[in-house]
Amino acid sequence: VTVFSQQKFEAFAVDDKYGVVEISNFSEFIEPQFDSWSQYFSTITLINGNEYNFIDKTNGKKEIYQSTDIELRFNGMYFMLFEKDGKSVFIPKDVSKKMVFNKRYSKAFGNGSDLIVGTSDYFEVFVKPNFKTPKLSNIAATKVYRGFIDRKRTKKQEYVTIFYGQQQILVYDAKFNLLKKYYSEENYESRMFDIISNEFTKITDIVQNGYSTMPKYFEQEFLGDYTTITHI
Repeated sequence: VTVFSQQKFEAFAVDDKYGVVEISNFSEFIEPQFDSWSQYFSTITLINGNEYNFIDKTNGKKEIYQSTDIELRFNGMYFMLFEKDGKSVFIPKDVSKKMVFNKRYSKAFGNGSDLIVGTSDYFEVFVKPNFKTPKLSNIAATKVYRGFIDRKRTKKQEYVTIFYGQQQILVYDAKFNLLKKYYSEENYESRMFDIISNEFTKITDIVQNGYSTMPKYFEQEFLGDYTTITHI
């Protein structure tokens, strides 16, 4: 166990249950009642099912969140999405950099920099560095496609985000500028692409570097045109 100079608390285990001990005198601070312990986050993180308990290593303050099992990358960091008191809380490795949104989102996607969040019937888009005010809000849709397409007008491969599933199909470019709007309630991806095929064709054989979510035990650095992946 690595203990830093200002750290006053650390996790311990008894009979496969985890708790927290005060380092100075090895007295029990939180009794061992948790099923698992995550060493990924900057805090002591004890887990029971979907309940995550984040305990500050210096003052012992505890915050409890419910995990949604959604992991994503935006704002240059990897996050897990949690819920608390009807709010959505995105927590990265450094817990002090968490982001709190005053809405409960059931869907969340990242493209490395920007954030797409939504419910069962609408989406919002936040563009880095502004995660306070959405660039796009109340987008009526149930599904999102994110990926590269062949665009006939420009004869180029372009990264797009497509919202669909209600009364319209909305195609946005990589900066979330609207490229095209179609009136259709199509809910299936293949049929959606049939409808927009006069202008956009799905690409299925391209490696979409930088747009997928990496496992949380990796860090990713972008150096020019290269990507460095480091195990931590």
